[in-house]
Amino acid sequence: MREVNFISGGMLSAVGDLEKIIAKHKIEIEKSDAFIGLYTKNYVEEPLCLAQLGIAMYLNKPIYFLIEDDAQVPDKIRKVMDGFAFWSKDEKDSVLRATEQVVKLAVERGHIKKEGKK
Repeated sequence: MREVNFISGGMLSAVGDLEKIIAKHKIEIEKSDAFIGLYTKNYVEEPLCLAQLGIAMYLNKPIYFLIEDDAQVPDKIRKVMDGFAFWSKDEKDSVLRATEQVVKLAVERGHIKKEGKK
């Protein structure tokens, strides 16, 4: 297993370049051991986020999410998650703590290697 982890999220600004952008992200997701997505309340409205999730599913990657505490996650997405942790935009370092929780869970499940191990 490789130690590369890929975290998604963000706005898609160049819709016209969607194919190029998705191709680039596909390469990154292919190199990753697991997909770790930043799930905000607007996640399902972002084409890039949905494309990344679809690529991760197609590549049969373990799927983890850092879920914003007020986000509603559809049942279909919950069914494909291997794990998750909640974060709050109102708490300092909340995303960092959630990331640490998800990485620990992914390591315990053998989806990614511990840091420093090759």
